[in-house]
Amino acid sequence: MNPIYKRSFTLVELIMAIILLSIITLGLSSLDVFSRVQVFSADRRMQLQQEGALIMAHIGRHVSGAIGNEFVTGADTVVQTTLNPNFRQINIFVDNAADVNNKGRYDLATDMWTSYRWDLGNGPNAYHLRYCGQCFNQNCNFNQCVTAVEVLGIRVSNFNFIVQKNAGQLTSNAIDFTLTECWDPDGNPIACGDSHNPSFTIQNTAVMPSVSTN
Repeated sequence: MNPIYKRSFTLVELIMAIILLSIITLGLSSLDVFSRVQVFSADRRMQLQQEGALIMAHIGRHVSGAIGNEFVTGADTVVQTTLNPNFRQINIFVDNAADVNNKGRYDLATDMWTSYRWDLGNGPNAYHLRYCGQCFNQNCNFNQCVTAVEVLGIRVSNFNFIVQKNAGQLTSNAIDFTLTECWDPDGNPIACGDSHNPSFTIQNTAVMPSVSTN
């Protein structure tokens, strides 16, 4: 074979080898990137699930201590809710002294109000879910919480509660809670639910066995 053709054939082979090597390298790189994204996403989702489960356990434990009868003591004397453009808050009258004979009576030394507050996307507490274990008064102003305010979550993108009432009085001794957490709750620049910004939603019904509804 002519030496010129020999050299040309070798050059073609070299070009083909380079192309194949580039394809393989690109494929391996893409696989590595994909694997890393999946690992990071799974790890973040697991952290959100753990935090969400702990929050719901906290709510269930404290709400179960609610006491009273709004048909006797009046509307909003056991459960109060605030749906504000800037925050959502639920206040609950609980039996701190483990003495149900005190139900319906506000006594800071024994029974008390506790509260959960979720701030929407503004201010220093944006997307935080906070807990005041002992409110200064029935309005549960978090700036005047008797005990230290607990921050239960900092990535809460939604916090909802359904309280069944009629004429302002409880008609059910159970409250349905829904909590959604997102790794970057403001959804900017990546929307919640994306693989790079995973989210997790958990629901639970908290029962108040010492609350009467008639």
